[in-house]
Amino acid sequence: MSRSQENDDCGRLVAGFALALAGAEEAELRAYVREGAGRLAPGASLFHWDANSVHGYVFDTTNASVIRGASGILKQLDAELAVGKGIELQPSQILYAGGGAGFAVVRTDEGPAITARLHELLARRTRVATVTTTAVPLLAGQSFAETVGRAGRSLARERGLRSPDAESAVPFFAERCAICGRRAAAELKKRTSGPRLECAPCGERVETAKGLVARGGEADNFDDLKDSDGFYAVLYLDGNGIGRTIQTLESPWAYYRFSRALAELIRSGFAKVAKRYGLQEEGAQGGAYQLPISGGDDLVAILPANVAVPLARDLLADLEQEAEASEILKGRAIGACAGIALAKSGFPIRHLLLEAEALLKVAKRRVYAGGQTVRSALTYALVLDGSPRAEAVEPERFQLPADALLRSGLPYSLPEFERFSERLRVFQAATGGLGRSQLHAMLRFGQAGPNQLRNHALYQIARHPAWLALVRELAGLDPEAPLEASVAFAQIAPHYGKRQVFDLPDLLPLLDHWQEPQAKAEVPA
Repeated sequence: MSRSQENDDCGRLVAGFALALAGAEEAELRAYVREGAGRLAPGASLFHWDANSVHGYVFDTTNASVIRGASGILKQLDAELAVGKGIELQPSQILYAGGGAGFAVVRTDEGPAITARLHELLARRTRVATVTTTAVPLLAGQSFAETVGRAGRSLARERGLRSPDAESAVPFFAERCAICGRRAAAELKKRTSGPRLECAPCGERVETAKGLVARGGEADNFDDLKDSDGFYAVLYLDGNGIGRTIQTLESPWAYYRFSRALAELIRSGFAKVAKRYGLQEEGAQGGAYQLPISGGDDLVAILPANVAVPLARDLLADLEQEAEASEILKGRAIGACAGIALAKSGFPIRHLLLEAEALLKVAKRRVYAGGQTVRSALTYALVLDGSPRAEAVEPERFQLPADALLRSGLPYSLPEFERFSERLRVFQAATGGLGRSQLHAMLRFGQAGPNQLRNHALYQIARHPAWLALVRELAGLDPEAPLEASVAFAQIAPHYGKRQVFDLPDLLPLLDHWQEPQAKAEVPA
């Protein structure tokens, strides 16, 4: 950011504080904006809002057009709130707005009126979404960082007390909406597939989707996003270290810069990496993705399954690199976690989102357990039925002692997964000589225990040329070089950091769902 741009942005923030604190000296306001401390006169508050159940509003149905339309409505709302439109604030008063949440500096006596406008705005535009708000006074002698912390705690308390996202029950005699099945139908709509009873929220989201993209009518499923094998995926990404960093931001200026830099980092980073994989938002079949939720450090993407996991890996790496290259974000150890759930295109999107969200929590746990050593992590699952997985099954990494052989390395840190990717490419190339039955046989011995696995692995390597060639390739050995038993088994159960992992159970689900970009380095940023 140039010095002149920085001064302009800082000047806008000062103007916003001046609107909230009429009559305050400009020098006093500028000092507070820059330093987050000073003798502010009473009368101004930090106004904090957060829409309730954003995921529920977007994914309360399996209808693809409704989900696309809900996403479009929320993105437009975010764009308007970012400049104060609809709540009668000036752009200079908005510190941040995105993902249904935001901060603004306002006159304390305006808080109730702004809350009423927000409720009216969301009710008019979405019909069902609600918002929780709080206004925390900017107190003399209290730093801006302390005020942000108070606002966060106050908002959580308000949400817990008021439960504002509950919808009224549908009377037993009312016809339910044929799309969501949750709300009472409002009218009979003419659709290409025939007349249909719809509630107002679903009907309006369908119409919004039609205005966003021309696909020759309504899309009931995600067939346009599936890969050649008929699979699609939900990628759920969330930033790491963000709450910790926000607590260290001492001034409105620091918060303003950090929040915008972070949102731009994730939004532009995803578009850049998706382009590397030949994907564009609302693109042609097989080359498209949807971004239903993108705000702050939170992102949900729907995309073809065959590129979802390597794309997530590259996105995490890109975010780390770009954060360190950023004047604002560098040195803060900004990373992210990702949960990726893959399934047949007919699998309900709501259930796939829940699985991706649970996987994200597992990946987050890896970062928390790693202290300062793990910056980014990811995990994934191939979902073949409706059984719960991620939150019901404890990963072995969190159960077994450090010297035990793990039968799965999930969740992987980013450096570990980069090595995992190299091994997967070797396995993919070797499957022509190794039948899947042989891989599954190795898998069965791995489940029997480390001794049984070692004996079976060495036996297969000694008797089967394809296994021998695979192990030599993994070890980086020449075809005629001697191969010791310990080296051979280390390729079947390698070390990822300090943990020895039999990673075939993690490799197998991805062998048919893994496609790297053809020429990664040639794609422009």
